[in-house]
Amino acid sequence: MKRKLVSLGFAALFLASCSSDDSPSYEQSQLLKKWYNVSSVIAGVEIPYEDHETCGKDYIEFLANGTANAVDVYSCEPGATPSVDNTPYALKGNKITVISGDEINEFTITKLDETTLHLRFRVDFDEDGDLDTITEKFTSVNSVTAK
Repeated sequence: MKRKLVSLGFAALFLASCSSDDSPSYEQSQLLKKWYNVSSVIAGVEIPYEDHETCGKDYIEFLANGTANAVDVYSCEPGATPSVDNTPYALKGNKITVISGDEINEFTITKLDETTLHLRFRVDFDEDGDLDTITEKFTSVNSVTAK
């Protein structure tokens, strides 16, 4: 009986490893632009991104050298410069892996075209001990409304 269970386990593992992957695959060149924050979807509720300043928009920018800049325009005061966090990233298929300090985070691209980028990830957003699924929505058009 034990031998049958082990054999079934190996068969299941073999079948899973041979199954086709229907996930879309993206090229790095598709990401190489500024992506402006639009909204977040948390527990099915879409929350507009309302942290843009009148003088500039927050965005992420993927660069060809394998790094990404997360830019936060936080002040319109004269002489204020945006906060820029530069981190390495890697794209494989529809997954973006970002390394920030000791943390490795994985994002799944759920939509990507000329003007739209949606990234899904899991994090304990409400700090209840369970991971929540969040989708961040971006646009490459710098006309998002500032609030």
